[in-house]
Amino acid sequence: MPLTARRATTQALVLAPFLADADWAALQAAVQSGAEQLTLPCCEGGAYLRTSPRGLRHFAHLPNATVCETAKRETIEHLRVKAEIAWACQARGYAVTLEYPYGDWRADVYAEKEGDRRAFEVQWSAQTLAETERRHARYQRDGVRDCWFFRTLPPDYQPNGALPAFALSVDADESTGIQFRRQLGADLRATEIYALGAFVGDLLTGQVRWCDHAHAHTVPDCEIVIFYTHCYRCRKAVYVYSVGNPLSACGLEIRLSADQRFKLGLDSAVRAVVHDFLATPAGQRLSISVDGRHFQCGHCGADQKDARIIELSEHVRQGLGDVVARTRQPVTFTRPLTVALPHWCYPRENNFCCNPYNS
Repeated sequence: MPLTARRATTQALVLAPFLADADWAALQAAVQSGAEQLTLPCCEGGAYLRTSPRGLRHFAHLPNATVCETAKRETIEHLRVKAEIAWACQARGYAVTLEYPYGDWRADVYAEKEGDRRAFEVQWSAQTLAETERRHARYQRDGVRDCWFFRTLPPDYQPNGALPAFALSVDADESTGIQFRRQLGADLRATEIYALGAFVGDLLTGQVRWCDHAHAHTVPDCEIVIFYTHCYRCRKAVYVYSVGNPLSACGLEIRLSADQRFKLGLDSAVRAVVHDFLATPAGQRLSISVDGRHFQCGHCGADQKDARIIELSEHVRQGLGDVVARTRQPVTFTRPLTVALPHWCYPRENNFCCNPYNS
């Protein structure tokens, strides 16, 4: 069920998704009357025009003809994804060819603009990472930037900037999108779904970028957990706190070590937020003594042992410990946090992790 056919009269390629309603109707009438004949580039077999129940225009082998292997592999869903990619490329000013053959490869969607050559592959059936890398090497050899969309990503694929690959999502009404995992509020398992066409357009215009590091500067909802322990010297109750893992500029959870979270909690901006929280009804019964280096006992003034506080904060993260309050507050760290975290960066406001922060 290809999206491309060739006119016998002019040898011109016809791209079904790009035909206007009137042009589609005229071509259909010409084929039905015998004034025009169509062949399929995949096998040179005869073809006719067809529209799926959901309105996707495409071509099909003539009745009783032998269907080639290329067409057998393609489902209506596969064709719909290719059409959406093609529309997105055309809307960004790219010249688009569907099912484009070149040398020893054939691209589902090939797009070119001012020397920028792109190939998009839609993999609806399972494909190993080794096969994906083999096909990727061919595109790389010929100076084409390839991007892959998988119904199911190869289990051993690790995101990397050299081989872009993203997971497709199909919802109940068969709309197709791109799965992008990031934290939504407190749900670390959430997956956002982006419209496929919009995502491809953003990829073409540099709104989706590969970044080797993640940055966090202003965090809209930094988690702060207040708990208590006992002073090692006077044995009276000491209130302390820990911070949760912050979110990067593009919404990824930055998984810090216990020691890193402890140091982040001593940031003056975090201390100021905690101080303000203690003045609220929820926090006014508590008292926390902390400077830029240590928590202190509010009774005897002894600096509390960092290792003990770090250990207790890990217990709290595991649902243990004596928690007395939790809050989420916006925080702008005194110094932007930068950690090694290779990822595809897709921020909501173009604040990319691979952009240097202005101090």
